[in-house]
Amino acid sequence: MEYIFWLLVSSGIPLILIWVMYFNLLWRYRLTLILVVLLALFIHVPWDIYAVNSGLWSFPSNKNFGINVLSLPFEEYLYTTFIPLLGASITLVAKYKLQKRKN
Repeated sequence: MEYIFWLLVSSGIPLILIWVMYFNLLWRYRLTLILVVLLALFIHVPWDIYAVNSGLWSFPSNKNFGINVLSLPFEEYLYTTFIPLLGASITLVAKYKLQKRKN
């Protein structure tokens, strides 16, 4: 349960806030944002599965919900979705703000 708590605090809440504040801007880039998330999942999930299955790292079951998909906890898929989405959203908002300042 700790994993989901820190995931929501560190990325879930900021993600909600940025989307509430800049929904119209971010919605225009929805395809780009979807591609960012898909690329992150495509790269990160196989890497994570390999690392877990080869013993490089693990996810203690007492720190998450205990729901595993392909040997990864559900929260890891949320992490792999939230972090790139937040980073790309911040980048798009920053670009918008900088362009607005120039004009």
